[in-house]
Amino acid sequence: MPLLSFTRAGLTALALGSGLAAIAAPLPDMPDTLIEKSRLVRESRDRVWDPASGRLGNLRQLRIVADGCTVRVVSGPDNRLIGPHDKVEVGEDRYNPGDKAVPRDVVLRVRGGAQQPRGTPCLTLQVATADDLILSGDHAAYLFDRVAQPAMRIYFNPSSQLRVWFEDVKMGLLSLKSNADALVGGTGQVQWLQLSSTQSSTAMLFHEVKARHIGVSSLTTRARYSIRIDPETKAGYYQPARAPGKLAELYPIWIDGPLEALDIPASRVHPMALTPDIRREAQALRDEVLGRAGPPPVLPSSGPAALAPGAPVATATRQLAADGFRPYLPPGVELALVHLHKAGGAMEGTAPDVAAVRTLVQSLGRSPDVIYAQVAYTRPQGAQVAFRVLFDLACQAPGEPSVCLPGNGGSSAYTEEQIRGELLPLLGAQVELTRLQLREGGEVLLEGRASEAEAKAALARIGQQAPWLRASSSGVGNGSFSARMVLLCKAPPPRQGGICSAPLSAKR
Repeated sequence: MPLLSFTRAGLTALALGSGLAAIAAPLPDMPDTLIEKSRLVRESRDRVWDPASGRLGNLRQLRIVADGCTVRVVSGPDNRLIGPHDKVEVGEDRYNPGDKAVPRDVVLRVRGGAQQPRGTPCLTLQVATADDLILSGDHAAYLFDRVAQPAMRIYFNPSSQLRVWFEDVKMGLLSLKSNADALVGGTGQVQWLQLSSTQSSTAMLFHEVKARHIGVSSLTTRARYSIRIDPETKAGYYQPARAPGKLAELYPIWIDGPLEALDIPASRVHPMALTPDIRREAQALRDEVLGRAGPPPVLPSSGPAALAPGAPVATATRQLAADGFRPYLPPGVELALVHLHKAGGAMEGTAPDVAAVRTLVQSLGRSPDVIYAQVAYTRPQGAQVAFRVLFDLACQAPGEPSVCLPGNGGSSAYTEEQIRGELLPLLGAQVELTRLQLREGGEVLLEGRASEAEAKAALARIGQQAPWLRASSSGVGNGSFSARMVLLCKAPPPRQGGICSAPLSAKR
């Protein structure tokens, strides 16, 4: 047990420390952000691919077929088979040579389950980066033994008498989907627990798992679920089929907690108080799976590559944006989501009132990384206001170079002299600049003399080679020209960068 406790502490630091805590407030964890964190952990270093020695590289998706077998899954810094694996056939679904930190989609086929003695698993698997698992096997048992991961999505393929137990797991997202005759349960702590079944003979007993968010869905009758609803838990059961009257009893769910706390947004289901029989069924499942798996294994020491300090896990781009917005949030405004698309996106959150949302938009206008912001909507949400604000960034994506004009010698404001110095080479020798004025609000007025062809060519060069300016209007004729343009950024970006990294010209 001391060894197991040490391993538990180590894997928690790895998966939840480097993977979860590395990405800080203000954004709360959501299923898609947790999946993104899992991807970033996988891409943090390239793990060794050597199936002959049991090392499985940078696992992304893992498919296991283990008829009659018991499989134990533990966490650690590597993806590897532990102990004898001469009866395990390793194959790859897909492989893209040349990729950085190659994501591996691997198939494990385990033979000889019928001859395996009780208390000795056919396979012990250490997992560091796999976040999609597809499990099957008639009369198979899977034990997830103190697994700690940012996200894990598990699919149970058609199987007979499949048994699965999660023992004291710690996960950001645990999503389970069953199309099998499966009895599944567990203990531990999960931020987002998702349970779904398309098979009537599925039972998912998770009343001993403490979760912040629980989502249950069923596309068949008679699938059974049990969950725990604490005061801070938000739980819902989505059942799309019509179930009037007694038909609702075909969608049972047992709840350890207040039945009225279960949100049922569509058709009816049948919530019931947790019974001793359900508790005994879950305990019997635990005893069966742990008994088949036997005592915890002695884990091998990791190789030098796993122990050596590697590159830090990158911060998710949405979190980079949220961290950059934080200095501009008025008091009482909190972000819940950041959606990104090319060179912009939207933020959602709550504010004390509509005035605070307007103040947020005005405040974002002072950010050197935001070139445009506007309110998409506000709506009442209890004593607060929910909002959505659209924004355009000065870069294609968080972490990429800003298109804005760098500051001149560390100046915090643009000057007419700096803009003149940038534009004169683009105007060319055949164009005489007679006036350049920098007006309030970042408007730039240009006037000069040149032939019509030279003037049009000069304005075209500015449009192509000065991305920090946006054309507003122009006029050419009678040997002269004028143009009004607007600076994308009202102030120079910081040399160290913010949401956007420093402009390329500032790095030279």
